[in-house]
Amino acid sequence: MPGVRPEPRAGKLGGLRLRVLGSVELVGPDGRLLDPGPPKQSCVLAVLGLSAGRPVAPGVLIDHVWGERSPLEARNVLYTYIARLRRVIRTGAPGASGVLRRQTSGYVLDLSRDHVDALRFLDAVEAARGARDERRQWALLSDALALWQGPALAGLSGEWAETTRTALTRARLAALADRVDLEVRGGGGEQLVAELTALVAEYPLDERFTGQLMLVLHRADRTAEALATYEHCRRRLAEELGQDPGTRLRELHQRILRQDPGLRRRPDERAVPRQLPAGLTGFVGREEALAALVRGLTAAGGSSAPVFAIHGPGGAGKTALALRAAHAISEHFPDGHLYVDMRGSGPERLEPLAGLELFLRALGVANDAIARDTAEAAAQLRSLVSARRVLVVIDNAADAAQVRPLLPAGAGCGVVITSRSAMSTLDNTVRVGLGVLSPEESVAVLERFDQSGRIAAARSQARVLARLCGHLPLALRIAAARVETEPDLPLDRFVETLARAEGRLDQLGVDDLSVRASLEVSYRAMDDRLAHAFRHLGLPAGPDISLPLAARLVGTTEDEAARTLADLVAVGLLNRSATGRYQIHDLVRLYAAELTLDEVERGQALRRTWRCYIATAVSAGQLLRPGYREGLVRCDPADALPLRDDIAAAAWLGEERANLLAAADQARGVDGDPTTIALAHALFGPLHSAARWVDLERLNKWALDLARERGDRRAEAQVQSDLAIVAWRADDIIETIERYRRSARLYREVGDQRGEAASLHNLGNVHAVSGRHDEAELVLGRALDLHRAAGYRTGEAATLTVLSEVHQHLGQTDRAVRRLRRALDIYRELGDRVGEVEALGDLGSCLSARCEMADAAACHESATAVALELDLVARAAWNMAEHGEAARAMGDREDALSLCRRALELSRDHGAEHEAGWALWRLGSVLDDLGRRDDARRHWREALAIFERRGAHEVEEVRALLDIVDAS
Repeated sequence: MPGVRPEPRAGKLGGLRLRVLGSVELVGPDGRLLDPGPPKQSCVLAVLGLSAGRPVAPGVLIDHVWGERSPLEARNVLYTYIARLRRVIRTGAPGASGVLRRQTSGYVLDLSRDHVDALRFLDAVEAARGARDERRQWALLSDALALWQGPALAGLSGEWAETTRTALTRARLAALADRVDLEVRGGGGEQLVAELTALVAEYPLDERFTGQLMLVLHRADRTAEALATYEHCRRRLAEELGQDPGTRLRELHQRILRQDPGLRRRPDERAVPRQLPAGLTGFVGREEALAALVRGLTAAGGSSAPVFAIHGPGGAGKTALALRAAHAISEHFPDGHLYVDMRGSGPERLEPLAGLELFLRALGVANDAIARDTAEAAAQLRSLVSARRVLVVIDNAADAAQVRPLLPAGAGCGVVITSRSAMSTLDNTVRVGLGVLSPEESVAVLERFDQSGRIAAARSQARVLARLCGHLPLALRIAAARVETEPDLPLDRFVETLARAEGRLDQLGVDDLSVRASLEVSYRAMDDRLAHAFRHLGLPAGPDISLPLAARLVGTTEDEAARTLADLVAVGLLNRSATGRYQIHDLVRLYAAELTLDEVERGQALRRTWRCYIATAVSAGQLLRPGYREGLVRCDPADALPLRDDIAAAAWLGEERANLLAAADQARGVDGDPTTIALAHALFGPLHSAARWVDLERLNKWALDLARERGDRRAEAQVQSDLAIVAWRADDIIETIERYRRSARLYREVGDQRGEAASLHNLGNVHAVSGRHDEAELVLGRALDLHRAAGYRTGEAATLTVLSEVHQHLGQTDRAVRRLRRALDIYRELGDRVGEVEALGDLGSCLSARCEMADAAACHESATAVALELDLVARAAWNMAEHGEAARAMGDREDALSLCRRALELSRDHGAEHEAGWALWRLGSVLDDLGRRDDARRHWREALAIFERRGAHEVEEVRALLDIVDAS
């Protein structure tokens, strides 16, 4: 089996690697695949990669990517591709952000040859041809061939791609033939027949493969088949090329006919155990883990045998990885390969003594000479292999006690263990944990195991299918097998069936493979404590859970929950992230949900969790904005988790956002449960501040449906107001105004003065931004009166802020500044830091209008610092851009340029489109001041496109700037 050379270690380039021997792929330092983009963008990357370290002129890139029919805008498109590739690299491999750079003579992808698989391949082949030792030659060629994942530059078209693909393919075939020659000379015979038969079928005119197949067939006493192989090749050559076989193939044919005894010579072979089962065909992914195994098991100089324990849940591909690594390094263990399945996950575990007996018999010890005591048999094994190089694979082990007697002591040996347990008590062991595959690897597994090609032809459905399989290798193999073996089953119908949680596990079974059976093995091995926790942890719908929430859910203390969760992690049924949160796999969750659980107990467990979510969300909201929406949600403060301050509150909301939304969705199905509406109210402020508009809309539409069903007018009034804000962000002014009016009317009907004031405040804000300033002043004045009458100071400050904007538009700047300073004082007295950000930013704008630039810059700088601290990215980006504008006005262009660029990068990285437009606008102005008019024009055009798309009022100001530069 081909070997696999360890991947190059991360260096100054952050471990970035490029693959072209298959699809064009970038691999980040953590092993994740980075999407290189559409085919032509991938082609740019491939051209640069195959010229690693050498500059490629833009004209050459254009020729290679587009050929003779390059479009007129090819150079601009090329620059776009380069910018996108830099963004991909910067995002996925920050340590390699400078790897793609421009030099005078062109663009350079500054990767070493060892970081580009095609160049590694060519270098290894060249080294093999210069090596004197045949074992070294074989190892180098095997390493090189193992780099191939499919046709070179798969998915790329064009003359350059075709020419390069052909050249690389020829080099691969030559290397493959060289490797087979070495194996034939080394005594390889019938075991090569299958591989050579496939090669001859694929390349029927390649006389070298045909000759190799004839020779191994003859040596295996299958001379008639060898002669038939020659005849088939002769006939194909005559029909397709009109020529006879070459001299060497004809001579081999004659020697076989003469029964030349020289053809049957083989070197002596030692009788050593070769017990490794065949590796899994189509192995995909796990490259970092595979490289670590290969590197660790082949390293020299240790005082004892290296031991690697691969652990993870059932179906994660532990055995496949172990065998892939074992076959890859088999040449390093010439004295034998031992393998045993300890059946540790089943009810009939293999005793250590039974495993030792298997090993000792394989090493030539007679049955009656094998000790009947475990300790004595273990000593026999250690003695036998102490001076030998033997690889030991112990598969499917239960725990360390089952494995320990089977371990060799000799430094020349190597051990690979697979288990659902992490083997935490096994000394001197390197642990390799396996989780699920990446989405890209999952799709590759589906395509590799579906020989019908149906999955490969439907990539969008393949991605959905991979997600429904939870990216679990076992589930992916089963799904692919079903698609391949059931041609009458439409792929879209199969995906649709799997999308329904009910019965999904029924669908994920074929022949002797079953996800449910794999999970049942683990469940049956649990004690009552673990089984109780496992059943409960499958109840919540969110993607993960914290230790405190898990304790609430299970109904125990945090200390006891920590021990229980650790045990479930140890057997692979939970994952623990680096941040200490726990995840349960989707398919494991479905299995847990199938287990019997009393409905009353189920309801109590979920409601304990939901009450905790509601109370903690309310507490977090008050820490972030004291007094904001205070009293809107009724809850018991004792149900809340402790949060130290506003920073901790923001962190908790960020960590739990997906879980909070999942809880709101799950609670909709429980009659009379208040969770959905309560969470919609409690989460509005944090989601609004974080610009989570999609989440806000979804959550509040759920709440609106429930409020109407229950006739709860107060709840409906609040939700209408919140949905109005969502409509406003979507630029639907008519819906926004209608929802605010409806909300104010409902509040008035139920006598809620404070609620009516809030809706009027927001309605006035809409009028103000829409340019109806007189109407805005009237509505906001009414809102301010109601806030003051209700004693709601947060509302008063917010309305003062909006009124200040109206005064600015009406030319009343001094009045606007007074309003904002009063609002800022209130926010600071209340400790409302989110409100402080809003007021500081607006005050900075007012001061800029009065040409008080130093004070304006100070306001924007303070607002930016607080916004970043609270993770209010959009507000931070806007204030940063305005700080840059103030710096520009004061003549500090270098500082202005830096601030505007940082604002643009921040807004783009977080999807804040409007703020990105603002940063582009301000950045263009700085560039124009620097005399870089073309760059300024380009930035303004980008800003204009954003503002036009959003219907923003900034359109006219930016368009006026473009008119000026276009006219000059």
